[in-house]
Amino acid sequence: MELDGTMKQAVVGWDLSRVVFRDLERDYPVVERGQGIYLYDTKGRKYIDGSGGSSVVTSIGHGNARVAAVMAKQAETIAFSPAHCFANKPHVELCQKIAEISPPEMTQTFLLSGGSEATETAIKFARQYEYVRNNRGKCTVIGRWQGLHGNTFGAMTASGITYRRHIYGPMLGHAVKIPPCFCYRCDWGLTYGQCNLEC
Repeated sequence: MELDGTMKQAVVGWDLSRVVFRDLERDYPVVERGQGIYLYDTKGRKYIDGSGGSSVVTSIGHGNARVAAVMAKQAETIAFSPAHCFANKPHVELCQKIAEISPPEMTQTFLLSGGSEATETAIKFARQYEYVRNNRGKCTVIGRWQGLHGNTFGAMTASGITYRRHIYGPMLGHAVKIPPCFCYRCDWGLTYGQCNLEC
């Protein structure tokens, strides 16, 4: 059988019915390898991996032998240790490196595993900060229309992509939405360079 690179013709013997895909109507390309910024499907077609910005903001490219070697070495010693229980050298060293390249007032880092969790935690940090300062009524989250901040409830509350929000309606918390800063579709009808960054 010749593969067309999609799920329907992916690989003989694959039971794709065992996988819940995000869009049940879509036939996704099946990628089998990557190199640098490119992904290759089962028919050898090459794609620029533009999903890195929406899915894996930490992607530094595929097939990087140096990174793979460091990951393998780390996996041989400690695969994972939760920060709420232990400290470990790579964690501490990464936080130190981030502090070295950050503005002087940013001296500490709280590492998380993904964007949704980071957004959720930022909302909780902001709430806890105001709570401790006895500003307990200060709890408004501000997000941008068309902004995607993650798939957890807190992150979706801040997000402004309506087709992702509508089925959850009243389950989502309250957040104020402001227009996105798209200069080519300025909500204020202004021109960049003469707008004083109204957005």
